[in-house]
Amino acid sequence: RGGMPGRRARELCPQLIFVGGNFKEYQRLGDAAIAILGDYTPLVERISIDEAFADVAGCTHLFGSPAQIATTIRRRVRTELGLPISVGVARTKHLAKIASQVAKPDGMVLVDPKTELEFLHDLPVELMWGVGPVTKAKLTERGILTIG
Repeated sequence: RGGMPGRRARELCPQLIFVGGNFKEYQRLGDAAIAILGDYTPLVERISIDEAFADVAGCTHLFGSPAQIATTIRRRVRTELGLPISVGVARTKHLAKIASQVAKPDGMVLVDPKTELEFLHDLPVELMWGVGPVTKAKLTERGILTIG
């Protein structure tokens, strides 16, 4: 599990083999993916090594609908970088983030503004930004399991 101390992981799984990461390569690939977003809009907000928001509302006259732009970006990332990419297309950052999580591991989810509530209704609370294990447990104690 992410965030688990190595010592605890070894206790749970004595045959565990630790493998080092190549963070320079991860950074290079993340930068390259973000650069592809920048080919479609200057309004790119990077939030982690491999996540970003791109506001394409002002670019549709050049590149097509937001869904078309997202499809093109996904194709380019796959072709040029050899990476899977999950994309959420929605009216707000929060909805787009949730949609991208639903789209994992390598898909695209478009949330129509007319059906936002329906989209969110049955999704688990932990898909909401900021709801980690502790908050999820507190919500579960109160009988709140889904966003809707």
